[in-house]
Amino acid sequence: MARTTRWSSRIWQGAFPWSRVVRLSFALACGLCLTAASVHSALAACGDTVLDIGEDCDDGNTYGADGCAANCTNETVRTFVPDSAFGLTFQGTSLYLPVSLSGQIDVRTGGDRGTGVYPFASRVTDVTVDPATIPGLVCVCLKARNFASFGPGNGATGTITCAPATAVGVDYLASRDHNRNDVDPFCLTGYFDGTHPGVCNGFTSYFPSGTGPDGTVLAQLGFEVEIIFDGGTCSFDPSNFSKGPDGIPCNNDDPATNFYGILPLTTGSAQGEILDANNTLGVDIADGSACGASNCAVKGTGAPLDCSDFQSNPTGGLGGLALTGITSAMDTFVGDIVAVLGNIPTRAPTLTRTITMVPTVTPTPRSLCRPTPDSSCVGSVSPGQSKFLIKQSSHGGKVGFDLKKAAATLKSDFGDPTASTDYSLCVYDKIGGSPVLISGVMAPAGSNWSDLGSKGFQYVSKDLAPNGMSKMLLRAGEDGRAGVKARGRGTGLQDPALPLDQSPAIIVQIVNDQGGCWGTTFSAPAIGNSSSSFLDRGD
Repeated sequence: MARTTRWSSRIWQGAFPWSRVVRLSFALACGLCLTAASVHSALAACGDTVLDIGEDCDDGNTYGADGCAANCTNETVRTFVPDSAFGLTFQGTSLYLPVSLSGQIDVRTGGDRGTGVYPFASRVTDVTVDPATIPGLVCVCLKARNFASFGPGNGATGTITCAPATAVGVDYLASRDHNRNDVDPFCLTGYFDGTHPGVCNGFTSYFPSGTGPDGTVLAQLGFEVEIIFDGGTCSFDPSNFSKGPDGIPCNNDDPATNFYGILPLTTGSAQGEILDANNTLGVDIADGSACGASNCAVKGTGAPLDCSDFQSNPTGGLGGLALTGITSAMDTFVGDIVAVLGNIPTRAPTLTRTITMVPTVTPTPRSLCRPTPDSSCVGSVSPGQSKFLIKQSSHGGKVGFDLKKAAATLKSDFGDPTASTDYSLCVYDKIGGSPVLISGVMAPAGSNWSDLGSKGFQYVSKDLAPNGMSKMLLRAGEDGRAGVKARGRGTGLQDPALPLDQSPAIIVQIVNDQGGCWGTTFSAPAIGNSSSSFLDRGD
């Protein structure tokens, strides 16, 4: 079942921990979209380090959240606290599960320079969401995430519109089709469905419409969601690997999550739908369709702020503001779901689908990647020999890392991955000099590993479980004769957003759970760094 799509542009891809594959695309070309990007083009001189007439500041960029807003006006900090009805609502064909959220966001707003458009941005550290419990089931973490288009360290960006300007594209429909009826394996308009052979899932298409009143807010939030199997306690537990070494849930030392993306937020309305849900023709998760015993709850409604209060109060004025947004996931262990961020609709939960959300199942192998890179890795003794590659397409991503001519490594340094030693490929992008973990691909211990005798070990996975690693080679040897390699591919691969920031470098490491680490640094400029690929040689 297909919907006529006027535009659909993929900017993010990843794999939800509940699913084999998730894709999210966002059409920024539309009017959802009097965001900082439109301010940039309207004020072309802003960001050139020259203080022009009408500018309060010019720090050489148009990102904001650094004291100087996207339109080169001074920023003030305001705190936004969502009301008590705010949360995430998960809607499936027979599942309705609301999760209440609490927290706050520090919003760094600029001035309007006479246009009525006020740009704003928030740093990742400005966004605080408390851990949310689903009693007896899981702990849910919602965290902000940086994307290069937001600027170094930023987790959100957007605009507030007051007269004389008018915001457009304030209402949107986010639609995707579970079965695009492509001819596998080509998937010309979708991507491979790992659960249903011969099926290609559709990307999300956005259909914006409508104009908004004074006080309209349009934003983009970089997000990641983590699901922790702890019976819904969200308590301190250092034995639960999902809570990281410190045992505290929902903080930065937790293992990397594979459900992340850019979420469009609005004070208008946002509506989501999945057509042919669960690969069943004619069954939709959509407004007006039945989901279990009730209508599907797939629509969120926001509320604008009061412009007079906002303009007269430089450190407040966000009262009455409500934001909403939509994302979705396919082939999760509870089926296809649409997730609504915003005020939870009034409706009784209908958990008619059996949910296996307790840690009685075999847990997903953990990523060993830490928030910051290991400083004691074995490196190459021959500069310029190592390589790192990322490619992205509608057929799925590819990643390749070769650490060539590594320093001396004993076979015993690798542990025994055929039995118990887990491995991960970790990629860090330095943004403004600070390393940010952007990808973690796992090669868990077990039958996919082969012992190569004195040479080392080799990993080969045909099903690419759990998140895209296809091959890994660990080669022991003397200085210049040792080395490690990793290859990942497929739609389940955790692909970072391209182009990479690389300011000033990318760090790539292969680590194991015994403290072993092999890696190198790839300093700017790269051989190639575009929206579809990255290629560079090591330092």
